[in-house]
Amino acid sequence: MDTPSGKSRLYLEQLVRAEYVKSYKKAAQDENLLSIAEEGMADYLGQLEDQ
Repeated sequence: MDTPSGKSRLYLEQLVRAEYVKSYKKAAQDENLLSIAEEGMADYLGQLEDQ
C-alpha cells in the first residue's frame, strides 16, 4: 500500500471512520434518539423471548 492510490485510499478510509465516530458521539447526546433505541431494544428482546 505504498502506492499513491493506496495511501489516498487509506486516508479516505480514516476520514470515513472519523465521521462515524463524530456521528456516534453526537447521537449519544440526543435524548430522543436514545429513547427510540431503548424502545426498539425492548421490542427486540420481547421478540427473542417469544421464540
